[in-house]
Amino acid sequence: MKALQTLIKLSRTKVEDKQKEIAVFREKIANIEGRIVELEQAIVDEEAASKGSLELQGYFGPFHQRALKQIEGYQKDIARLEQELAPHLDELAELFAEQKRVEILYERRKEEARKLMLKKEQQELDEIATQRHIRKTR
Repeated sequence: MKALQTLIKLSRTKVEDKQKEIAVFREKIANIEGRIVELEQAIVDEEAASKGSLELQGYFGPFHQRALKQIEGYQKDIARLEQELAPHLDELAELFAEQKRVEILYERRKEEARKLMLKKEQQELDEIATQRHIRKTR
């Protein structure tokens, strides 16, 4: 039983470590998504500002193109990170399944030990009852 408890702790540690790795990927993706939102808002703001001035309209076109290229680059970064993340998610699923198998095995062994203890207690009680009966009938 002690070995199974150790295996459970080890499995939980592996799952937690993998979850931390995945959290790093998700944080990176969230940061990039935040930059995309900021750029999209900057495009909207600059477009609104340039509508009032012919001079600013001349600057908006190149800004808009540059911002779209940055957004495209960010989207490629997100796609790359998601590809890198996928095997980690698969591994997490495997680690979690392994953890559950060990926990189920532990619970089964615990239940078996409990049933064995109850059976021994019942045998002892039966033996005591048999001895009493023998004493009374003599």
